Amino acid sequence: MASSLTRQYAAYYQKASALYQRPQVRASLEIILSVFTVSLLILFAIRPTLTNVASLQKKIEDQEVVLKKADIKLGQLIRAEGQLSENQNRLGLLDDAIPNTFDYFNISKRIEIIGQENFVNLELIRLPGSILVGDSQIPGLTGDRAGGIVRPNEQGLVIIPINFSVKGSQTQVLGFIKDLEKMDLLAVIQDIRIAKEQSFQEAANLLNLDGTAWFYSIELNK
Repeated sequence: MASSLTRQYAAYYQKASALYQRPQVRASLEIILSVFTVSLLILFAIRPTLTNVASLQKKIEDQEVVLKKADIKLGQLIRAEGQLSENQNRLGLLDDAIPNTFDYFNISKRIEIIGQENFVNLELIRLPGSILVGDSQIPGLTGDRAGGIVRPNEQGLVIIPINFSVKGSQTQVLGFIKDLEKMDLLAVIQDIRIAKEQSFQEAANLLNLDGTAWFYSIELNK
């Protein structure tokens, strides 16, 4: 059996050798082997290059996204610079509207002056008792006392609640409200309560007003 297989294998080998000796067969086999070898070389040589090209393309795309965002930011800065140049002479109005620091005297004096201009009597001004700038904490302060402390928000603005009362005639009180709405300090009137009061001398209107004022915290935004 083994000798039979050997003879068959020898016969196949002789036939293959005879075929390989033919020029056309030898040329075809050499071309096939060359193409196969080149294909293997290309596969192993180009594969890392293709990987690098894909990685580089991804980096380029990421850089283009960053560049577009930078262009948008640059455009915003250019527009902001232009607006700043155009309104350079009006920056003082912004400082008046949103002061850099909270000042009890500043805000109460403004209300008092408006009251004097409209001939109303300022009965009461109520402002928060504690203004805490920055992230400071007061140990042991809890409950209502802790809730009464005003801190800057995320934009660095200190929002101050204001309550005050004035007394005067209807014309005086209405004039006071109109001038208060035009005050240069950025403030919002939230609630107005007007009550009639009668005394032996004259009738008067008692105005109770709740509002909010804004101040900018420099300390928080350094």
